[in-house]
Amino acid sequence: MRNLLASMRNATLLQIFSMSMNATDNKFGLPKPDFQALPKKKAIWPVLVIIAIVVLLIAVKVGYNFYFKVEPGPPPATANNSSTTDQNTASCNASPATTPGTGCVNSHRAAQSSVRSAEGFEPKQGNKIKKSISATQKQLTAKQHKPLVKPGTYQELSAPQGIYHLVVVSHLDKRSAMKVVQQLMKNNLGVYLILPRVNKGEKYYRVTIGHSKTHYEASRKLEQFKSKYNNIFILEY
Repeated sequence: MRNLLASMRNATLLQIFSMSMNATDNKFGLPKPDFQALPKKKAIWPVLVIIAIVVLLIAVKVGYNFYFKVEPGPPPATANNSSTTDQNTASCNASPATTPGTGCVNSHRAAQSSVRSAEGFEPKQGNKIKKSISATQKQLTAKQHKPLVKPGTYQELSAPQGIYHLVVVSHLDKRSAMKVVQQLMKNNLGVYLILPRVNKGEKYYRVTIGHSKTHYEASRKLEQFKSKYNNIFILEY
């Protein structure tokens, strides 16, 4: 009887121990909680960083295009009038509902006036340039053909000037030379009276006309006066 009671007691103790072991935590010996823990959320910050980088790149590109993009310049002046006329014509043809005498008519008139002004600008400028060139040429020609001595007057030379003279006569005395000078001045000629240089051993007073800066020009003048003055010759002085 005692053995039976002891075995029953042991069985009861074992049952109680097993129940207590099932009701407690395996790690710390605490009872298991009645609720379950929420599942851990996945980290999304890498995705947010990538999105922020993409948005930043797009903003930089848009800002660069807005601030640094070079705008195309206006079309050349030569083609501006024709392109404007073509655009106005196309717009008028494309909109038949436009009332005549308003927008299209005014645009056509403006285009025609601009074309006429552009066409008339170049000839005017060309005429001005031609006039200025011709005036310059006349001034140069007049300067080249300007006589060294004013017609109807005379000058005395006491030293060489490096020009070419047409010597009409040579006299030992100045009075005789001056008579010839007076006659030539009456013929409206410019006269040089070359005075003799005593220190150089010169004796003659030379009366000259047709003064030139080049020998070629003096030769041409010599042909003109040779028939009037038989003993005329060229002298560089």
